[in-house]
Amino acid sequence: MKKIILSYWFPLVLYMVLIFYLSSLQQDSFTNLNEGFHLNDKVEHFLEYSLLSVLFLRVLKHHSQKNPSLKAVAFSTLFGFSDEIHQIFVATRVFSLGDIFFDFLGSLAAVILVFYILKK
Repeated sequence: MKKIILSYWFPLVLYMVLIFYLSSLQQDSFTNLNEGFHLNDKVEHFLEYSLLSVLFLRVLKHHSQKNPSLKAVAFSTLFGFSDEIHQIFVATRVFSLGDIFFDFLGSLAAVILVFYILKK
């Protein structure tokens, strides 16, 4: 059981905590962290939630869940939605439906990519 928690759940929860922490930073602090990467905000959301979806998928597949791909996309998108709500309470941050849409797209793209990689 300990190995399952460390191998599957720990990376997922740690990554979710990281996302929550980064969205707790004021916009100017976050911009300083992003210096050197210069990624568009929507690209960041796409990539960030692609990884989250893959981590959810790992956990769900390990626990033999029915429709793990669909659930991974749903859980990632719901987490993105909750994170946008969280940002309402952070100075200089705002709620954005566009960010949620790119969270969803990143999650969906990652699950589709994993599906095709595992098929081959």
